[in-house]
Amino acid sequence: MVRKSLLTAGLSAAIASLSLCAISQSVNAETPNAAAVPVVLPAQAAQPIQVAQLFYPPATDDHQVLMVVGHGQISRPADKASIELIVLSYDVSTFDPYAVPDPSVAESSSPEQPQIPPLTEAMLDPIVAALVSAGVSASDIEITLGTEPNPGSYNYYGEGSAAIAFEIDRPTSDRVEAIMTTAQEATGDRLYLQDRYIGYVTNSCDDLEAKAYVAAVADARDRAQILATAMEVELSEVPSVAESVSLTPGVSYPYPSPCDLADLPPSAAYGYSTLTYYDPAAPVEVTLQRDLYVTYPVRQR
Repeated sequence: MVRKSLLTAGLSAAIASLSLCAISQSVNAETPNAAAVPVVLPAQAAQPIQVAQLFYPPATDDHQVLMVVGHGQISRPADKASIELIVLSYDVSTFDPYAVPDPSVAESSSPEQPQIPPLTEAMLDPIVAALVSAGVSASDIEITLGTEPNPGSYNYYGEGSAAIAFEIDRPTSDRVEAIMTTAQEATGDRLYLQDRYIGYVTNSCDDLEAKAYVAAVADARDRAQILATAMEVELSEVPSVAESVSLTPGVSYPYPSPCDLADLPPSAAYGYSTLTYYDPAAPVEVTLQRDLYVTYPVRQR
């Protein structure tokens, strides 16, 4: 996958301006009892320095510009779904295992601290059996109890909880919903299906990024043309383009695509996950997005 660096226009000029100011302050700070020491600057620095602006090329009295943000989003049907179910041995709506005793109530008269009902892998057998009957491969099912060091990516409940993780091939909305319903019905009277998480992946991310960039450029052009018409100006010349800022290069914000994470080194991808809370209405597909800042020179009609 092609990776591109963020375009930061005018940054060197801004750094030069800040450096000159720092030199002046440093010299005067070293001679606090003396008159300010003039700093002799190079001849070319005597002219006003244009620092980085929102617009690039910058807008001037003789050079008007119009900037838009082009959004490109490309989707592809998912080839696989990763699912994680969080099961509890208690109902969070009626039982709070982490309740803090009221300090104003005497210990002798306060109710006994509730105990978290135990949860074992054997108690999860009915859910596992139901998932296998629904077409999930038994070898793909992984169970992590909340008492273990790493109790699942999204299991925050600790003792009395478990994460059941598995994958299914060729997912569809109907099949995923049927599996979620099956797991819910298999919990019985002693278990509670608290959270349901899902993430979709594709076998190939080829050309998704290129198509997203093309879509972003086309979207920017459409937006710019609408604004130009409303402002009664015309677009002129070739626009300048810069990618939008991202905390991690190549990762769309706020939710990274699995295609974004595929080519990142583990250190850069650490902390990101493609799992989100299950929404029956969400499409079963992989989406990749790219956003661009596009600045168009304009002229009066």
